[in-house]
Amino acid sequence: MLVSGAGDIKLTKDGHTLLYEMQIQNPTANMIARVATAQDDITGDGTTSSVLIVGELMKQANPHPSPSPLPLSSPSRRPPAAPP
Repeated sequence: MLVSGAGDIKLTKDGHTLLYEMQIQNPTANMIARVATAQDDITGDGTTSSVLIVGELMKQANPHPSPSPLPLSSPSRRPPAAPP
């Protein structure tokens, strides 16, 4: 269901219509919409599937922390290992 600024209501389950009618402001949502739009432009179908697949990929990636771009400690600065 889409509601315009003027209050007009549009009911649809077509992913293509939703993508082209929505005004997306969130950068992540915009990226997902671009993926679905590219899918629709190339194949003519699959917008909803694209959104679901990208959403699932993001959900699976979220629990995994991203690696630090810089090492927390360098091997040369570590204290020497204690003898056994």
